[in-house]
Amino acid sequence: MIKMLNNMDFKPCRVTECFSDENGIIEVLTEKGPIRLKNAGRILWNMSTAEYTINEIVEEVVKKLQYTNKEEVYKACIKLLLALNQKELMILNWNPLYKRRSPQYGI
Repeated sequence: MIKMLNNMDFKPCRVTECFSDENGIIEVLTEKGPIRLKNAGRILWNMSTAEYTINEIVEEVVKKLQYTNKEEVYKACIKLLLALNQKELMILNWNPLYKRRSPQYGI
């Protein structure tokens, strides 16, 4: 699956808003309970609005959290994007031509 996300120009888009964003932790409600995201996950979630590319998100994570290994940040972001996509919380590459978001879940 990761090979299909080698396109750093993909624009991920979250499907829902977070339940809370306090003390540096975002909580997203799912059928199986809340998912908590902090640090890089929080930045990724907040920037996943179909406005920013994966490359821009990775650059922001590296800058804000002062990470030195951009490749590891990229891998971690891809892993989280895929996990959120499987839970139907994230569209990997938003296409504004679709009327509904649901057809865009899969890779």
